[in-house]
Formats: sequence, structure tokens, C-alpha cells
Amino acid sequence: MKKSEPNVWRQLKLSDCITLRSGGTPSKSNPDYWKGEIPWVTCKDMKTNRLYDSEDHVTELGATEGTRLVPKGTILIVVRGMILAKEFPVAIAQRPVTFNQDLKGVECQECVSSSFMYYWLVGNAYEIKGIADEAAHGTKRLQTDRLLNLPISLPPAFTQHKISGILSAYDDLIELNTRRIAILEEIAQSLYREWFINFRFPGHEKVKLVDSPLGKIPAGWSSARLSDIAEINALSIKKGMEPEKINYIDIASVSTGKVDEVRLLPFSQAPGRARRIVRHGDLIWSTVRPNRKSYSLILNPLPNTIVSTGFAVISGTKAPFSYLYHSLTTEDFVGYLVNHATGSAYPAVNSGDFEKAPVLVPSDDVLGAFHKITEPMFLAQHSMMQKNKKLRASRDLLLPKLVSGELDVEDLDIEVGQTIVGAAG
Repeated sequence: MKKSEPNVWRQLKLSDCITLRSGGTPSKSNPDYWKGEIPWVTCKDMKTNRLYDSEDHVTELGATEGTRLVPKGTILIVVRGMILAKEFPVAIAQRPVTFNQDLKGVECQECVSSSFMYYWLVGNAYEIKGIADEAAHGTKRLQTDRLLNLPISLPPAFTQHKISGILSAYDDLIELNTRRIAILEEIAQSLYREWFINFRFPGHEKVKLVDSPLGKIPAGWSSARLSDIAEINALSIKKGMEPEKINYIDIASVSTGKVDEVRLLPFSQAPGRARRIVRHGDLIWSTVRPNRKSYSLILNPLPNTIVSTGFAVISGTKAPFSYLYHSLTTEDFVGYLVNHATGSAYPAVNSGDFEKAPVLVPSDDVLGAFHKITEPMFLAQHSMMQKNKKLRASRDLLLPKLVSGELDVEDLDIEVGQTIVGAAG
């Protein structure tokens, strides 16, 4: 888009730029409305900024009854729910979707592009969350009239385009890395299933299946307890050996398969649960509410990386981390932990439950071959995750300065994508 007007930023209200559209819920009692192919988005789906799918789906008929079908590129915001107490989720739909009454669809007027408005909302999320009112049961509700009354400084179209282009280039690269990570993960998982569940590993034709406590397994393999091939909570900070600073990981910082946050803290200010030492190749598994699957593999950790005692730290002794990670994150293993958890409010397992967990122990040559193939995949995934963290940090630093006009882009004439790719490397 070429510059065709002065770079004057107009002072408007948000109501001058957008219209909010309501969603809803089709009748749950009508099966003709549900289990179709159209995403029906709720608060629980608003965990990503680019929304491709949802947990629930409606039919074409359902999309016309009780909810609203909006086109690709529509911005969705959460206006009610417990999630609003923590953040202000904003997402842009990557396909036509419907949504429930806890969300609003943002329809942009001609004066503003949807991509610029999306980034403006993301950049002002903290302020927007601050105008939400307390509702019942710990939830919050965003009064839409207060939202629409917010002031916005709106640049001309060509400046909106440049700002959106810079920020979307970061998001494009983050998304590309995320897809690559998912592909590598699926390849490794498929290989694990083929070798260790279907027993079609290299040379399997010459190996007989024999009886074991785990059922039929290849000859030369065995069944054992996890403590026979790994140590549980091998290392902890000893009194008098405390480091000055630690890189701390707590349970809230770990989601399924990844560490979302590592906090650098003086040890004197760290929680009392900051005790477990982790090393390269360790697997951490939350002992609280194992059904939530809060676990992650630790690769190339920062110096003095410490995790909460709420984790079981599993260190391989006779099996590589590649095999342990896949073996100890299957639905069967999750089911084992859930069945051994005690306590009603906070069901939890202990280190003994991990130590006694039954595991399949393949032959050393098969384990070695599997690790040789999959270790580079794990390391590549880890590298791309670290690059994504840097990209997000750079984007988040630039975003508020760009959408507010603090950084002038009027004379910017660069290949945005190439510049960012070079910086990310």
C-alpha cells in the first residue's frame, strides 16, 4: 500500500472504529446443531492469538440458530469469564467460526484495518482488562460501553499497513516454527508407536514375542519398575550449598510438553519449594493433579535451574531421555498416575508412585537406535522454542510503541520479513 495522505494520527474513540457483535449457544438438546465442521469458540479455546479450531463444532444449521457465523479475519475478544480475571484474550480467526455469549466479534469500520485493530487490542490488553467489573464466582465482565469509550490514536491506512506488516512478520515466523515443532513431535511419536507399541522396530522379523507381566513383548526385552531404569528426584539443593541466584520453574509455569516461563530469582527470595535440581535430559512431571498433564523435558537448562518440589524429576540411568519422555507421557501412564492419586481437593501422587510404575525396557541396541534418530529432533524443537521466546519478547517490546505512534514508521522502506528472519537467527 502506497502512502497517499499525510501521516496524521486522528484522536478517536474505539466506537468510531469498531462494532461489537454478540454470539450465543445453539440448543444443546438438538443434535442437528452439533458435531459439524464449523468451530464454535468459547473462552477455553482462546489460548492462542491465531485461532484455527475449537474444542466444539456446530453444523451449518447450528451456525444459524443461537450463535453467529463470522468470516475469516474476524477478531474475537473475551468479555466474560474467569479467564478475564487473569488476562484479556484476543484472537483473530483463521477460518469462519461461531462463538458463544462470553465472547464478542469485532467488526471494523472502513477507517481501520482488522489487522491493525487486532494489534491495538493486544497492545492495550492490560488497560482493557483493568476496566472489567467483578462478577459472581470469581468471574469478570467487561462492560462494552466502557470499552467502546476508550480513546484510540488512529494512523492513516498506509501507516496501519506498515505497523501490521512488521508485527505480523514476527507472528508468521513464530507460527512457522510452531508448525515445525509439531511436525517433529509427530514424527517422533509415530516412531515410538511403531517400535515400542506395535513392535515393528528394525529387525523385528527375527525376534519372537514372549510372555511378560505386560503381555507379549519381544524376546530380550523386559518389564521393570521405573526405578530400575531411572532415578526419581536424584538431586536437591543442600543446606549451605545454596546458589546466590536460581532460574526457577514452578508448576504454574509448565503446560503439557513445555516450560512456559523460567524466573530468575535471588535464592533468598525463592519459595521454600524451590529445591529440586534439574539437568539436561531430565523429565519433570507435576505430582499435583496429574490429569492436567503438566510435564516437560528439560534440555540445555540455564545454570542453576531449580524446579519446585511439586515436580517429580526423572533422570534416566539405563534408558535415554528420548524413550523415557515418550513412555512416561502416554495416556496409559497418565491413567496410572491418575489412578494412584490421593486427595479430593488436590489429588496428587508421590515419588514412590513414580518409582513403582511398570515400564517396558527394550534392548539396549533398540534404545540406542531410537535415541540416535530422535535426539536431534528434540534438540531442534528446543532450539525453535527458544527462538520463539525471543521473537515474542521482541514483538511484545515493539507492539505498544508501534500502535501508539511512539515509534515512527512513516519512512520505513525495508523488506520486513527478511529483516526479522535475520534478527531471529
